[in-house]
Amino acid sequence: MSGLSWRVRLLVGLPEEVERQANEWLAGLEGAEQVWVKHWGANPVSLLLLVRLKVADTKTAGLEVRRQPAEEDDEIAKLFPF
Repeated sequence: MSGLSWRVRLLVGLPEEVERQANEWLAGLEGAEQVWVKHWGANPVSLLLLVRLKVADTKTAGLEVRRQPAEEDDEIAKLFPF
């Protein structure tokens, strides 16, 4: 079985620390199909990451996966138009 999984992360802090945390988090995700990034502020900076994962097996440990129709992808994309 295959499906899609979404991961969202909001980071707030000093620019260097937020960048480091974002890179570490993204490096730990397997199967990233698409990544959206939105940031605002300077010091502190806020960074919102939305990642769509392509998952080959819905029984993969550590991943929460739910099958969804393609229309839901479009609805989620409307929420994050960046």
